[in-house]
Amino acid sequence: MSTVNFVKNAEHVEIRQVGKTKGDIILTVNDQEVQLGRRHQIAIASSLTTPEDAAASLMGGHFTFLTNDDGKTSLKEYRDSSYKGFIQSQDFLDRFGSDDTLHARGLENFELAEFGLGGAFNLTTGFTWSAFNQNLQTQVSVMRQICSNGMVARNRLFEREVPVINLFDHHLDIAARQLIDVSRRHITDRLEKMGREHAMVKEVELVKTHIDKRLKQAPTDERLRKLSGAIEIYGDVSEFYTQRAINEGVTSALPSPISRFDLWNITTEMNSHTSELIDSTGSSLDRIASGLLFPKKDIEGVIAAKTQTSTFGSPERAFFGA
Repeated sequence: MSTVNFVKNAEHVEIRQVGKTKGDIILTVNDQEVQLGRRHQIAIASSLTTPEDAAASLMGGHFTFLTNDDGKTSLKEYRDSSYKGFIQSQDFLDRFGSDDTLHARGLENFELAEFGLGGAFNLTTGFTWSAFNQNLQTQVSVMRQICSNGMVARNRLFEREVPVINLFDHHLDIAARQLIDVSRRHITDRLEKMGREHAMVKEVELVKTHIDKRLKQAPTDERLRKLSGAIEIYGDVSEFYTQRAINEGVTSALPSPISRFDLWNITTEMNSHTSELIDSTGSSLDRIASGLLFPKKDIEGVIAAKTQTSTFGSPERAFFGA
């Protein structure tokens, strides 16, 4: 459970570097303090100008902090003083900020016979919130049961907004159920096809980059070493393309020997069972896994094919406005 601390119109903002070199920073807003990695927007702004100038630009801004039971504080989101949009009430933040059930309101298990014992999956739907949005946002996650590999689907196909209205707990349960039905059709269809598709070389290289980063940080991690070995063997293109084509990057947009499903499984295993880094976050791996599961062209095709129906004729439209 997390405690939400929302700072509106910040009166004091201070930024100081961690160590002597530019990179990670400590951000202090009023009485809240949090460490941010060098890739955070505020840290980047601080490195491009000065910590003092970056702090001055945030004076009067609005910040949402989350503090866990162990006392660790994180910065969920922020807006600078130029923001004039919607801000949630404290009652809303108190209600949803500490709701452990919000992320998992719907759950369904399904099996794909094509993958045998490894074809059992969990599909979970839920919601996320923002202090700067009057609606809740939907969230879909998929986990393969045999190895507990999972991902949060991060693409337009599953993005919906749900208004918080009277009897909202009941409505959220219904909305989560509707999202299960919508998501399952698309996800099962794609998982079945992924085993017969080849991942692109550039996708393999991207996943390998994350493995290398995490392995450098934890060189004795047996799981990372196994994943590194697997992607070296099954993603090797030297047998199929000339060395010149590889060196000049011609192969990046061409198919690799590894299936899209196997690369998805490597990505989700790394995400679920190894430690994230500033340069290799869980969110970045979720985006890669989502891109493997639903390539951009497939997402655009599904969205373009959706037909608009009346609210009362479509439960999906009634709850999600889609």
